[in-house]
Amino acid sequence: VSPAQRGLVALQVAVSLVLVATASMIFRTFQRSLHSDPGFEPRGVGMVYFDPRVQGLDSVRTLAVLRELERATTANPEFASAAVATAAPLLGRGGTFTVFRDGEVPPVGASRGAHRGVPVRHAAVSPSYFATLRIPVIAGRTIGYDDGPGAGRVAVVSRHLAERMWGTHAAVGKYLEWPRRTGPPARMLVVGVVGDVKQSSLMDASEPMLYVSITQWPPDGTLLIARGRLGE
Repeated sequence: VSPAQRGLVALQVAVSLVLVATASMIFRTFQRSLHSDPGFEPRGVGMVYFDPRVQGLDSVRTLAVLRELERATTANPEFASAAVATAAPLLGRGGTFTVFRDGEVPPVGASRGAHRGVPVRHAAVSPSYFATLRIPVIAGRTIGYDDGPGAGRVAVVSRHLAERMWGTHAAVGKYLEWPRRTGPPARMLVVGVVGDVKQSSLMDASEPMLYVSITQWPPDGTLLIARGRLGE
């Protein structure tokens, strides 16, 4: 990493810490205004958006910057934990696509409406995401540091998605597939099931949610999420 790139990282970290500190009350307001379980612990959580494209970073340098942002935030004594992700609860961020059980992806050109696909929201997350937001782990494990670019693709699914796809059968150890616009479907091993989280609004029902490793799916833009010590 060049001195200029290190300077960029340091600047971004400094700005991010300030913004996270000023944003730490956002979710507390949600919790006070509506008596609804969002599926995570919002008190003391703040976040800031980071777009690597503005800095002209490729995927490799983007991941290096994201790791540095997370490390620097966690090292600050005012914060208990930090994570990076492409989406977060209640922000309505994160795209949607349809996933299928292993081997059930419809042929190219076939109508997907006649097949058993499940529309999901998705987020690429770092390993500390679930602990930072205190999303409960129901079965298996969450994204790990070993789930990198050279490892097999993994996924963590919400309880709602697990029930939609496999009913009462255990989801951990199953495979799911995501049809892409080009090339073969992305095949992912389900390594864990987590609690349902409200993504768009406290008034809406929880949607099926798919989480993948941010190092296996480098993002165009991401969020730095931090939990302050006051939220412990």
